[in-house]
Amino acid sequence: MHRLLATLRSKHYFFGTDKPTTFTLIFERKSGLPAYPTFDTYTSWPGDYKTKAFGYDFNLNDDSSSLLYIPTRSDPIVCYSYKCTDEGSADALAREEAVLNLLYNVFGLEGKAGEIADRGSMRFPWQSSLDFKITQILPGFRDDDEVVITLGIENLLNLLDDDKGVVRYGYYSGRIPVIDLRIVDGSKYDYSRNAFRYSFDDPYNMSLSATQSVWRAQLGFKYNF
Repeated sequence: MHRLLATLRSKHYFFGTDKPTTFTLIFERKSGLPAYPTFDTYTSWPGDYKTKAFGYDFNLNDDSSSLLYIPTRSDPIVCYSYKCTDEGSADALAREEAVLNLLYNVFGLEGKAGEIADRGSMRFPWQSSLDFKITQILPGFRDDDEVVITLGIENLLNLLDDDKGVVRYGYYSGRIPVIDLRIVDGSKYDYSRNAFRYSFDDPYNMSLSATQSVWRAQLGFKYNF
């Protein structure tokens, strides 16, 4: 995992040379955790397990741990239409392009074309955060006393824009269930529209962290004597 941290600090003297006002920005950029795409069996019908899930029993979570096959272009063992006889149709060709764009460009797995993806072969997206702090020194009741006022804003990006500073996370194991496993035409993988578990709008199948995705402010007072 990679973590980049940058701090920008600016000091001003609005209330005298010994009473500084300090502005601090803390920016953090973290790489995503290792991930890998898998097949899944998304069904509540036990009979489907006779043709799906590589023979796993119904209601076992293990059926979502089978690593995904990454097809080549015009792959002979993959169908992009529910009926393999329709493979030359415009819909099937468009579907193939969308699937390969997801696996090659979004997931970065073009180098695995024609193979089974490895565990940890990809990563969840990078995430960023920005925090802001103001520290103000003011005179106390006696000559050597001082009052320290601090205002901290965590996740400043979310304060500025509701769509920014959002933290998302995937499965703790790193698996990304992409395709509902189904074998068609005797021996071919079904990568048609009916097979995909999730929308292309959320390819990593990530959930929103409600606690980390909102901004928070804290005001503090301290008297030094």
